[in-house]
Amino acid sequence: MTFDEFLKMINEGVTVYFDDEMVEGSLNPHTFVIAYLHRDSGTGTYIRKQIPVEAIRSGKAGDCYTATLYARPDWIKDELETPNSELRADTRYEAGVDVEIILRGSRIWNKHQKALDGDYLENRLPTGNGTQGGDFFDWFSVVPSEEKPKGKSYEGQF
Repeated sequence: MTFDEFLKMINEGVTVYFDDEMVEGSLNPHTFVIAYLHRDSGTGTYIRKQIPVEAIRSGKAGDCYTATLYARPDWIKDELETPNSELRADTRYEAGVDVEIILRGSRIWNKHQKALDGDYLENRLPTGNGTQGGDFFDWFSVVPSEEKPKGKSYEGQF
């Protein structure tokens, strides 16, 4: 996705959908993670940077239960909206910057005390392999606004 699409998505909040109501306290910055891989200018090593969370709010959309992660507004302003943004600069690399979305399934549970079956297999939704636990993990690349994105298209929802 382009940097502008990513900025819009982060400003609106990133929403994930569940087929059962999850215990609100089990969805927190340790279990619902959005991070990006920053390329160190000196060594070229990638450093995983977790986006700081202002809030994670639960809700309902049709038959699905939702959790929406909202990034801290000061981080959005300082890191995404300024021209000196380290993340914006990373998108100038050939491959762009990779963004990861992780749900720690063994630490997220529903009202019946069952852990989220989060394994994401063969890019199929809903997730799961029939066993409690397992992390949901997916990623996408953010490219400069003037370039067309390659690969997956996410429409701003997860």
